[in-house]
Amino acid sequence: MPGLISHVAAPTPTGWLVVDVWESRDAFEQFAARLMPILDEAGIPVAAPAIYPVHNLVTS
Repeated sequence: MPGLISHVAAPTPTGWLVVDVWESRDAFEQFAARLMPILDEAGIPVAAPAIYPVHNLVTS
């Protein structure tokens, strides 16, 4: 996916926690514009994302 730096997903007692790091908010919004109709068609409930600026990212 263009602009995606990191993706992590984990099950929780109430659903899933997904944490993505994107190159920019615009890159995320372009991805979301493609993904949301697919999830809607599949009947998958979607929560509004919480968006935070990244303070520090360490990769190996």
